[in-house]
Amino acid sequence: MAAFSTIVADLIAQRPLVLDACDEILRGLLDTSTLDDKRKRAEHERDTVAGQIQALVERQARETVDAFAEKYQELEKKYHRAEERLKAVDAERRTESTV
Repeated sequence: MAAFSTIVADLIAQRPLVLDACDEILRGLLDTSTLDDKRKRAEHERDTVAGQIQALVERQARETVDAFAEKYQELEKKYHRAEERLKAVDAERRTESTV
């Protein structure tokens, strides 16, 4: 029993040191700054990639619209040339039918 009393007396004498050690252990266990930093980096990476995806989609949409407009103009020109040929044939037909 004397040994136990000696140990308890030593602990009581070292109480401030033991409490400081416990406080430091608790601070280490409760400190989330490392996880907070990791989370911020992951959020930044996610947001950066989301911005790149959005830019890619917008660029693709513009290119698609530009390609559509180009193809449409090309077909419109062909249509007008065919329309002019049709009018020319109709005019020629009218000329021949009056002769």
